[in-house]
Amino acid sequence: MALNEPSWVDAMHEELNQFEKLRVWQLVELTKGKKSLDTRWVFRNKQDDSGVIVRNNARLVVCGFRQIEGLDYTEVYALVERLEAICIFLAYASYMGFTAPRAWYATLTEHLLEHGYTRGTIDQTLFIKKVDADLIVVQIYVDDIIFGSTSTELCK
Repeated sequence: MALNEPSWVDAMHEELNQFEKLRVWQLVELTKGKKSLDTRWVFRNKQDDSGVIVRNNARLVVCGFRQIEGLDYTEVYALVERLEAICIFLAYASYMGFTAPRAWYATLTEHLLEHGYTRGTIDQTLFIKKVDADLIVVQIYVDDIIFGSTSTELCK
């Protein structure tokens, strides 16, 4: 039914275009002796606060329930980190006395501070720089950096 509705087809194309843009996957020949996992489209309506549908959202998901333990069960892609895995890693790291080098974070922090950014007082991973009437904000989260500015030049 979704294939007969232009708004759902557009939503599916948007999802596939995001895969291509973000280089999420690469089409390859199936390795001999391996079976493919099915995919399914999940359709949802995005609504505003008053319940009015503002857009259709389509997600292509892998049917991981078809995996067989011992055969392909370890071939898993997690879109987001699992809290349990992080807790286990941190507990093990603490128990074993791991050092957690954050050299990249220290280097980036030093670079930002040397270039006129100020560090947030509440959130130490937030950096702000004001240039005349413009503002640029940099947020560091684990291995991601999000930034935005009122100036195209500052973004560059």
